[in-house]
Amino acid sequence: MVQNPKIVTLHPTLDCNHCRLHAICVAGNMTEEETKRLDEAIVHVNPLAQGEYLFHQGDRFESLYIIRSGSVKSFMTDADGIEQIVGFNFPGDLLGLDAIDEKYHTTSAVALQHSALCKLSWDDFNKLSQQCPHFHAQCLTSFSRELIHIHDMVMAMGQKGVEQKLAIFLLAISQRMKERGFSDKEFILSMSRSDIANFLGVAAETVSREFTQLQKEGVIQVDRRQVKIDCMDSLKSIAG
Repeated sequence: MVQNPKIVTLHPTLDCNHCRLHAICVAGNMTEEETKRLDEAIVHVNPLAQGEYLFHQGDRFESLYIIRSGSVKSFMTDADGIEQIVGFNFPGDLLGLDAIDEKYHTTSAVALQHSALCKLSWDDFNKLSQQCPHFHAQCLTSFSRELIHIHDMVMAMGQKGVEQKLAIFLLAISQRMKERGFSDKEFILSMSRSDIANFLGVAAETVSREFTQLQKEGVIQVDRRQVKIDCMDSLKSIAG
């Protein structure tokens, strides 16, 4: 197993033009003047430690957030206190979209690892959308991309077996790593097996067993949270 896969950790650049995420972030395809305006509006919040919340379900909506490094999980809690994970987010992803309509967050967001984020107030977002057409277009692209990820996962998970679900999940993570310029075959899963199980709607023991089975079949190698995909074609075949 390769011991040093590319980990999703970025240097804390403060200039949107020179940020590694430029192409997939809301700053992408903007003019120099538009980027300058965005830089002036962006606030670089203090990094979140693992387990620290960005916002809680029910919090008042004030800002959108862009992940610069690290990763975040989003989940909902029902009246009985039962949590359901609804998504995992990585560098370049936009957080807080769930709150735009009702003006309060319908999910909670917590850091899975040390994570740095940019914050853009809703007021500044609206001003930039009106003043900067490229920014507005890129935001729509980001919104669409996130919806596609969600729809793909929902459609893929329906009526699938556990092995298929895990294969689909790993392929989704692989694709998102590739979009961000990282290896799509070697990566670290920042979420726990329990988190993956919760997201997939299966038991944690089942997820661990399926990881072991995929490794026995020579499809992947697993070392704790490090994953190496040895046969992408086999993984895609399992996913269906």
